[in-house]
Amino acid sequence: MNDDRVVRRLNVVIVLLSAIVILVAMPHFLFVFEHLTRLFQAVIAALGTIGVFALIQRYRTVRN
Repeated sequence: MNDDRVVRRLNVVIVLLSAIVILVAMPHFLFVFEHLTRLFQAVIAALGTIGVFALIQRYRTVRN
């Protein structure tokens, strides 16, 4: 066999295996992405709450 033919066949095998892995892993990636979105929303809400309390504390300090 020619070296070019071997390389082409290996490339085809790699592409097919990559496609199978992506199709199998896609539901898991979507599950993780969905939960990370909820986590980011919770973190943003917590940071907003901390920011509001910090502003109130600063306002009380400046006012007194």
